[in-house]
Amino acid sequence: MRNDAWFRVPVPQDLFVWISRRYIRSRIAALSAALANDESPDGEPKIGFHDQPLLPNHTASLNSEQKREVTVGFFSQFLGPSLKYSCSMWNMCSGGLRRAELETMQLYADRAQVRDGMRVLDLGCGWGSFSLWLASSHANCQVVALTNSVAQGQYVEQAASELGLANITVVVANAETLQSTAKFDRIFAIELIEQVHDRQDFLARVSKCLAAQGKLFVHSYCHSDLSFRFEPDSNIGLLMGMFFCNDRVAGRRSMSNTQDALAIESEWYHSGQNYQVTAEHWQRNLASNRKEAISALLESNPRDSRSAHRRWLFFLIVCQELFGSNNGKDWLIAHYLMRPS
Repeated sequence: MRNDAWFRVPVPQDLFVWISRRYIRSRIAALSAALANDESPDGEPKIGFHDQPLLPNHTASLNSEQKREVTVGFFSQFLGPSLKYSCSMWNMCSGGLRRAELETMQLYADRAQVRDGMRVLDLGCGWGSFSLWLASSHANCQVVALTNSVAQGQYVEQAASELGLANITVVVANAETLQSTAKFDRIFAIELIEQVHDRQDFLARVSKCLAAQGKLFVHSYCHSDLSFRFEPDSNIGLLMGMFFCNDRVAGRRSMSNTQDALAIESEWYHSGQNYQVTAEHWQRNLASNRKEAISALLESNPRDSRSAHRRWLFFLIVCQELFGSNNGKDWLIAHYLMRPS
């Protein structure tokens, strides 16, 4: 198969999902075997560097779709009611997606020790799920929601206005080049640090924005054991490039090695099956709302919204299979509470 050929094959959606899932499982099995057999002399495995790509240029098409300004109308077809585009924690929730989202955001606030009246910065706020929830549940907090997306910023502003929230401010800027004279009691980075090219520089910038006794809360995902590099054009790079930037995968100990500016005060690790279940809900929603989703994708991909819809289905299957592999033990959800060193 070449380029986007697989996404254009006229097969029923159920068959597309079935075949894609088996292909992805084979790639994840190859990744696990490569990591288990690695003999890299420098201690940093280099995975996929001799793996000839089965789907050339496939990674680029998937990644560009993720980064393109896709409208909220599309995301509303598969995310939960709060439009939380990150993993929810299910090991403490017996309800559906809406309840899991709300309980996860409460967990963030509890672990970050948020108190009403604090000044809070939400870096990479996405569609504003946590910012809006926090501003609503902590009426005396002043919340700054930062995103690099104009569309997301406009949506959060409109949602805040409709909810009558006067304690939330939206800033459109790049979190990686964060500069602020304002000081914050709490800063949140939810599924952001995986996309940061220079963690040390990013954490140093964050530390300068913290008030006295201020703290950073990080929600991220990582490999349970190893940090490793991958070849972007390899089969394995196809999968890894959807989650990590800079051709590197973070291991469980990677945050411990970046404590020059901020030190870890507390850390928590959860099974990758939390992301598996989250992505299962998203995939079912996207499959059920196929017509509406394809229609919404016309705005960002007018020439081929049907194949774009399948790329998103493929991505959500990758999420399920990757984080669910080895019963959720290989890939973890990590939470860190950090304070100035």
